[in-house]
Amino acid sequence: MAVPARKIETEELMEGRIARLETHTEHILKDVQEIRQDVKGIHEKMDKRFSELDQKIDTKTKELDQKFDTKFGELMKTLESMKLGRAWDRVWMLLAMGALLSVMARGFKWI
Repeated sequence: MAVPARKIETEELMEGRIARLETHTEHILKDVQEIRQDVKGIHEKMDKRFSELDQKIDTKTKELDQKFDTKFGELMKTLESMKLGRAWDRVWMLLAMGALLSVMARGFKWI
């Protein structure tokens, strides 16, 4: 008869432990729900911040694109003027070389 008495004692102890665990799990569940709500609030704030940052970045990139386009246009104008200047340099060099060759031809009595 000693065996059934032990079973009853352990069952009563287990029921008390289970009751305490249930109360602790209820507190844990409440804490987890509060944490979830906090995380949702943080996500909403982050989404707002990211959308604001996205808009700021878009405006800055548009401004930079406009500045780049103006600077690139100015650069293209200067390159075109340099091409024209290079053409005049070529004409000048051809004339100078022609004059040099004519002087050399007279000096060596080719002409």
